[in-house]
Amino acid sequence: MRIGGRWGRRNAGPDAKTRQRAPHVKSSQAFGVATIALLVLAGAVGAGAPPSPVTVPPVRAAVTPVAAVSPSLPNLSGPVVVSVERSPTAFHVAEPALSAPPPPMIVNAPGALGIPSIALSAYRNAEQKMAVAAPGCGISWNLLAGIGRIESGHAGGGAVDARGTAVQPIYGPSLDGTLPGNEVIISSSVGNRVTYARAMGPMQFLPGTWARYASDGDGDGIADPQNLFDSTLAAARYLCSGGLNLRDPSAVMAAILRYNNSVSYAQNVLGWAAAYATGVVPVDLPPITGPPPPLGDAHLEHPEGLGPNLPMNVNGLPIDDPMSRIPLIDFSQPQSVGQPPMFPWMMPPTPPRPRPSRPARRRRRHPPRADRLRLHSAVMSSHDSPGSKDDLTSAIRTALGKVIDPELRRPITELGMVKGIDVDPAGGVHVEIYLTTAACPKKTEISERVTAAVADVPGTGAVKVSLDVMNDEQRTELRKQLRGDAREPVIPFAQPDSLTRVYAVASGKGGVGKSTVTVNLAAAMAARGLSVGVLDADIHGHSIPRMMGSTDRPTQVESMILPPIAHEVKVISIAQFTEGNTPVVWRGPMLHRALQQFLADVYWGDLDVLLLDLPPGTGDVAISVAQLIPNAEIVVVTTPQLAAAEVAERAGSIAVQTRQRIVGVVENMSGLLLPDGSTMQVFGEGGGRQVAERLSRAVGADVPLLGQVPLDPALVAAGDSGTPIVLSAPDSPVAKELRGVADALSARRRGLAGMSLGLDPTRR
Repeated sequence: MRIGGRWGRRNAGPDAKTRQRAPHVKSSQAFGVATIALLVLAGAVGAGAPPSPVTVPPVRAAVTPVAAVSPSLPNLSGPVVVSVERSPTAFHVAEPALSAPPPPMIVNAPGALGIPSIALSAYRNAEQKMAVAAPGCGISWNLLAGIGRIESGHAGGGAVDARGTAVQPIYGPSLDGTLPGNEVIISSSVGNRVTYARAMGPMQFLPGTWARYASDGDGDGIADPQNLFDSTLAAARYLCSGGLNLRDPSAVMAAILRYNNSVSYAQNVLGWAAAYATGVVPVDLPPITGPPPPLGDAHLEHPEGLGPNLPMNVNGLPIDDPMSRIPLIDFSQPQSVGQPPMFPWMMPPTPPRPRPSRPARRRRRHPPRADRLRLHSAVMSSHDSPGSKDDLTSAIRTALGKVIDPELRRPITELGMVKGIDVDPAGGVHVEIYLTTAACPKKTEISERVTAAVADVPGTGAVKVSLDVMNDEQRTELRKQLRGDAREPVIPFAQPDSLTRVYAVASGKGGVGKSTVTVNLAAAMAARGLSVGVLDADIHGHSIPRMMGSTDRPTQVESMILPPIAHEVKVISIAQFTEGNTPVVWRGPMLHRALQQFLADVYWGDLDVLLLDLPPGTGDVAISVAQLIPNAEIVVVTTPQLAAAEVAERAGSIAVQTRQRIVGVVENMSGLLLPDGSTMQVFGEGGGRQVAERLSRAVGADVPLLGQVPLDPALVAAGDSGTPIVLSAPDSPVAKELRGVADALSARRRGLAGMSLGLDPTRR
């Protein structure tokens, strides 16, 4: 999709002609390492140049920028959850080889070629700073001038103060999709109130992109998108991102197309860039227009925009670009020198002590000669018996094949975790086991399981278990064994051959017990013998680890994350990467990236069911789930009161637009159980049934009311204690109702019932 802009007019002075404002923008998804907000460059807002006797076609630009990935901060350690990139201030400019100075007519001409002197100073300043900061880029002032003319007419013909800041702030049109070529970009959505993004400043940045590439071009200590020097330097950094060499004409084209994925836009920019370098007015430039945008995916940046023949990934960069695969949560990189950690958990870990590859052995004390002779005779006579050393070693290895790794849920022999088995003549056994990491939270449990398994083998004596740690090569082989040798992680649940049932538990508003329902459904399904995982997709309001009693942190094997297990359920949440009750301050694109990493980078294994605890409402995460896991099915949780039911209905109705199945409705807090066995309808009644009936009409299929969970103080106490009530009080009415819902979801058959097919019987 492409984004155009609204024709805008603004008078630069009493005698000036009105100027045409150029159209607008496009965005693309991307995540940088450790940034709070994702950013998107947007296009055209400003006015053209002063009137001229030379006839020049009006500039009508449909700017279609995309998101780019900011350069990664080297040497970060701990889970890099939130970090802010510093602006490139305090440059020490040397005497680099710059492009030729502009012809005098470029500065002095009153017509179409005239660049206001302060705008020209900003373009030259950005060229100088980038020549020092990124000498391999080779960006030139006239290329920036070409973009500056198309985007804002050089800040409205130089309508700036002495420091280069726009006298009247420059803003683009609201990106609501009402203009041809204008894509929909939502800034925020609260209830039914939607705020659409607007580009800002002379170089037309969307707020997200400015947050990443914000620059202090004039050295005043403030990065202002309305300032010519600041916004021009930020645009130069954006054009140079991805390691492009703008001395190569093909790279220049690619950079402009990344700024705006429009060939006509690129031709206009190149035409004016050449004009500013030569003094010759461009002719026959194509108009910059765009088609009306299609619907869908309006809440996120898209990966389009790098230009032709450039492979792209989810971040909108070539696959081999070093910035194209930057995880949001990173365990491995050490902290950079001089950059203080933003949060306590980002402190660099204490390096482990070097350990010998094999523990030193004590020198054995030999028994007296007579005893040695008897022992030797016994051993020699046992070579032909089932209890010989080789047979015993084989029996021990077979027993170890039944020991399951508590995190990976695979036999330790299959995972290559058995380093060695040593049986002494007396039957004593020494087993050496590899751990994936030295900080493995399950090492005690693994040691106990190995000891118990070996002790059960007939003929064994004392059992000793030693633990060692896999080296890098062994971890790489383990990762390949578990996930294959894919170049980038994929979301296994989105693959056509996936048999995992994915349920997204949604609610229209908070406080209806959605997370309580999620953890109890997971625990009930796991108790039935299913392999279950829970993803806490409520990034801002995470509560799943506490309600599941999970205190362990995930383990990392290379780029693979092993989730902790609680009550036989695999659990992943952003709460496992933060310290204490630290809030997570992220906007929509960061939420999308976190969800994507939890789905792709976490090793879930062979799950029967994955439950996603969504945040309340119909915001970014709900739409991201539909985009990342199209086969996810919706379970709507509501309470009996009609006001809450109306909100819950909206949460379910989004599935109609995203072509997802609504599997059913759960009414929580349906009534307070009294000691005499009666029920008090504290919050009214009928809300859950109303939601189910209305959603059934919306999708054209039956959406059942799966259950009505009573209001019971024991349910609250169970959540606070970390043991779901289906386990702590399995015979309670609440537990029985929740188990009934879990049974219904577990036994569901595959089919198309309840899913909108998007077919219109009136069309052929």
